[in-house]
Amino acid sequence: MHRQRVGWGKRGPAAVLVAATALGCVAGARDGEPADPRGLYQQAQESLQQGQEERFQAQLARLRGYALYPYLVYEELTGRLGDARDAEVRAFLDEHEGTVLARRLRHQWLQQLGESREWRRFLTFYPGSDDTALRCYAVRAQVDRRGLDRDVLDAAESLWLVGRSQPDACDPVFDLLAREGRLTRELRWRRTLKAIGAGRSGLARYLARDISPAAEAWIELWSEVLARPGALLEDPRLREDTALTRRIVADGLTTLASGDPARAHALWSRLAERYGFSPERRHEIEREIALQAAYEHLPQAAAWLGDLPEAAQTQPVHVWQARTALRDGDWQALRDAILAMEARHREEPVWRYWLARALERNGHDAAAERLYGDLVGEVGYYGLLASDRLARPYAIDLGAPSVGSGEALMAEHPGLRRAHELYRLGEAVDARREWEHTLDTMPGPQRVQAAALAYGWDWAWAAIRAAAKGEAWDALGLRFPAPYRGQITDEAGDLGLDPAWVYAVMRRESAFIADIRSSAGALGLMQLMPATARDEAARRDLPQPTSWQLLEPARNIELGCGYLRRVLDRYDGNRVLATAAYNAGPARVDEWLPRGQVVAAERWVETIPYRETRAYIKAIMTYTTIFERRLGDETVRLSARMAPVGAVRLARTASRTGG
Repeated sequence: MHRQRVGWGKRGPAAVLVAATALGCVAGARDGEPADPRGLYQQAQESLQQGQEERFQAQLARLRGYALYPYLVYEELTGRLGDARDAEVRAFLDEHEGTVLARRLRHQWLQQLGESREWRRFLTFYPGSDDTALRCYAVRAQVDRRGLDRDVLDAAESLWLVGRSQPDACDPVFDLLAREGRLTRELRWRRTLKAIGAGRSGLARYLARDISPAAEAWIELWSEVLARPGALLEDPRLREDTALTRRIVADGLTTLASGDPARAHALWSRLAERYGFSPERRHEIEREIALQAAYEHLPQAAAWLGDLPEAAQTQPVHVWQARTALRDGDWQALRDAILAMEARHREEPVWRYWLARALERNGHDAAAERLYGDLVGEVGYYGLLASDRLARPYAIDLGAPSVGSGEALMAEHPGLRRAHELYRLGEAVDARREWEHTLDTMPGPQRVQAAALAYGWDWAWAAIRAAAKGEAWDALGLRFPAPYRGQITDEAGDLGLDPAWVYAVMRRESAFIADIRSSAGALGLMQLMPATARDEAARRDLPQPTSWQLLEPARNIELGCGYLRRVLDRYDGNRVLATAAYNAGPARVDEWLPRGQVVAAERWVETIPYRETRAYIKAIMTYTTIFERRLGDETVRLSARMAPVGAVRLARTASRTGG
C-alpha cells in the first residue's frame, strides 16, 4: 500500500537554520580539534575526565558563548566540590539562578555541608526544600545557630510524624526530640498508626517496641490480621469492643474484601452488630465490600451496591452501578445510575456517551442523537464511538505544524537551546530535564511554540510533552509524530501487524523515549520486561538481548512487535483483548473474559476492574485511528476494529508483558 510521507522524518530548511544558528562557528580551531562547538564540547569533557586541566581550560575559554558552556563549568566545579569555596558556588548559583544546574548544584552543596556539619554555611545557602534529608539538616543547623525553641521543635516533630522511614540524616533530629521529652507515648503511637495505615507493618512493629509491650502485641496482631484477615478477624483477642479493635477489624474487612468480597460480606454480617462502629465507618466498610464485588464481577454486586444507604452513595458507587448495569446489559439501570451522578460527572464524555446509548436502547432516539452529536466534534475515544453511531466522519485534523526558526523563543528561554544541544549530543536524560524545567517556566502558548520547535528537530517526546503541557489537545500533528518509520513499518510488515497499532502502543508506553526504564523494570520504546524479551527472542531463534540492548530502538521494536504478534494470536486476532493483555498480562485478561456470552467490546472495556487498563485500551484504539491518518492508511472505524469479546480459543503461548 502506498504510504503518504509526512514531514517527521525529514528536516526542513527552518530546522537546519535553527541548528546552524545554535552551533555557530569556532574560530581558530587547533589541529586535531573539531571546528564545531559540539565536537569541541565533547573533547573538553574528555580533557576534564582525563585530568588535562590546562587543555580543558583552553577549550572552555573557546566555548564561552556555546549553549552548554554552563555544563562544563558545572562538571569542573562538582568534580572538586569538596575543596570548592563558597564564593565559587555562590557565583555559579547567582549566574545560573533558576536553571536545572543551579538547582542540582545547590542540592549537592547543601548535602555536602550537612554531612560535614558546616551549619553556618549550610544556612547561608539553604532556601528551604522538599528534600527530607535537607530539611533535617536545616533543623540541626537552626539548633546550632539559635538553640532550641518552639519553632525548631515543631519542625522536628513534623519530620517525625510520617508513616514511612526517614533518612539517616534525621536520626539526630529524632534523638533531640527524645532528649527534650517530646517523643511521648502518644506521639510515638500516632506515628505507629500512620505507619500501619500506610501499609508499613515492619516500621509499625519497630516503633511499637518503644511504646509498651501491650502496644507491641496489638501491632503484631494488627499486622497478622492484615496478612490473614479471613483467619483472624474473629480472633478472641478482638472480641472486646474498643476504638482499637474496631479499627483493626475495619482494616481487616477492607483488606479481605480486596481479595474475597463474598467472604468479607459474610463476615461483616456476623461482626457488624458486635462493634459500635459509627454510621460513617459502617458506610465505608459496606461501600468497600460492594465496590470490590463489582470489581470482581460478582453476581451479587448490583444488589449490594443498591442496598447501600443514601449517605454511602458516593460517586464511585454510581460509577460502578453504571458499569455493573453495562456488564449485565440492563440499560434502564445504566440510565438511572448516570442520572444519579452529580452534574459535573454526568458531563464527562464517558457518561454522556453511555447515557446516549441507554436512551437509544430505551427508544429515545432523538435525545440520544443530540448527545452523540455533541460528542462527534471532540477528539477522543468517545468522539470516535459517537461518530460511528451517527455514521459521520472522524474529527481528526493532523494539520501542518508551524515550526519557524524559533530564535526569539530560544533567546527568551535559553533552556530550550540547551535541551536541543544535549539531545543532539545523545545526553537524553539531561536533555529531558532541561526541557521539562524550561516548559515549567513558560506560558501555555509558548509551550505550543516549543512543541512545534521540537517537531522540527525530530524530537518526538519533546513535541508531545510540550503540546500536552500547553494543553493543545487538538494539535494532533504535534502530539502524534511518527519516528522510527522504516523500522516499524518493516517489522510490522514482516509479522503481519498494523503499523498504526504498533505506533499507538509505542506512543502510549514510552512517548518514543528510547532509553526509558519503568519502576517495574520495563525497558525501551515498547516497555518490555527483560524476561519477556528473552522469551520472545528464544521463540524466534534470535540472539538473547541484554538490558542495554533493549534500550536500542531496533532491538526493542523487533522483540516488542514479536510479543504483540504473540498476544494477538493468543486471542484469535481480537485487537482489544491483545491490547489489554499487553498492558495487564494475559492471565488477568483471561479472568475478565465473559463466560457463556459474547459482549460488545466497548461494553467489555468499560467493565474492566483496572482503571489503568481501561484507559490504556481506549487510548490505544484512539491512537491507532490517528496514526492511520498519519501514515496515510485507510481509516478503519472503531466499530470494525473492536471485535466482540467472548470466550475465545486461547493459544496459551504468551507470557506476561511489562507494558
